[in-house]
Amino acid sequence: MTKNLAFFICFFLVMFMIGAAGADDLKPIQLLSPQIDGGKPLMQALQKRSTSRDFSPDSLPPQVLSNLLWAAYGFNRADIGKRTVPSASNCQEIDLYVSMASGLYLYDAKTNRLEPIGSRFQPNGKILPRG
Repeated sequence: MTKNLAFFICFFLVMFMIGAAGADDLKPIQLLSPQIDGGKPLMQALQKRSTSRDFSPDSLPPQVLSNLLWAAYGFNRADIGKRTVPSASNCQEIDLYVSMASGLYLYDAKTNRLEPIGSRFQPNGKILPRG
């Protein structure tokens, strides 16, 4: 467990340094409002669930990205500060990061937008030189 903790601390320190170096030229991205009505019934979704290792190089459509982020950690009872997922003692200790071609972003559920944290980090794992 100590190795895992050390890895995550190092990872987040590197991500912080990358973000500090390249976030100035990125702008926040306001997400679309999540579509919370409709969709497939839970039992049908579970019945059709399967694993796939085929990934598309295309970006997610903006509405799909907004829906996924909201489902993963959005506010479903914003008036009382409650989220779509539970957390121990309501600690709310989760952060969601989105890697896009333009850079790295942090999901801000309160404002429903992506906050830039780095423009030099690329989705393929490479870091662009300063320029």
